[in-house]
Amino acid sequence: MAVRSVLCLVVGMLACAVVAEAEMITINSDTIINGPIDDDLLIIGTVASEGQPVVSFLESAVLRGYVHTQAASVLNVLGATFERGLDVRGGSVVNFTAGTTQGDLWVTGATANISGGRMLVRDPYNTTALTVFAGSLNLTGGTVEGGLVVGRSSTASISGGHVMGQIHTSNSSLSILAGRIDSGLIAGGGGDVHLYGGQISGNLIANRGTLHVYGYDLQWDNDRVQGTLADGNPMDLPTEIFEDGQIVLHEVPEPGVLLLLATALGVGFCRRRTTRAL
Repeated sequence: MAVRSVLCLVVGMLACAVVAEAEMITINSDTIINGPIDDDLLIIGTVASEGQPVVSFLESAVLRGYVHTQAASVLNVLGATFERGLDVRGGSVVNFTAGTTQGDLWVTGATANISGGRMLVRDPYNTTALTVFAGSLNLTGGTVEGGLVVGRSSTASISGGHVMGQIHTSNSSLSILAGRIDSGLIAGGGGDVHLYGGQISGNLIANRGTLHVYGYDLQWDNDRVQGTLADGNPMDLPTEIFEDGQIVLHEVPEPGVLLLLATALGVGFCRRRTTRAL
């Protein structure tokens, strides 16, 4: 489809400042977007494209239509606003460091590295803001202002950031090392959740999945799990189990014990070296 107005400047790569009043745009080369795009659909990396296009969205970029990747691409989101959502597929990688998605962020057969920004919920009937299917998620920062779904043989790691909605996994693996989770989590449908740390609120639910909790002084009476997570955060949360769900507690040494052990091993090593030198 024709594009009525395109203002571009070629400086080593294609830098698109303004693209307006068209129904669809396709990008198959390295591009910087730093202005509004009013089109209904922006497609990045079609099947026919050569190589792996790198598309960077800067602070002034406003995408008023849907953004979709079809083939392997790299998206660097540095401050843009996606008003209708972002759909990353086909082996693509999205590096989200700043900016906002006002519709769902979908990651299907792709990788998402999120260190900042905000993922909002556009549809009042859908509380999910971030969905990962058959892909990979590395969440180290930013705010997910809705639910997080990890499914279809995905792997995910949370070591920072803030998830305000409920986390739901199925047939996938999720490790939570740090960060803040406000509305609990569900290990469902063959999913494995490994909880090592973080500030956790809400219910812990095992619904045909397995929830592993790592910490010390852990206690579970089928209604609540209490103790201290491996990162030192206290935990006292209600639990629910459905069908073949499981909650498994893993006792780990307290951080102070590990420090003493490491110190003792270090002193012993130094003594052995001193004895051999004499």
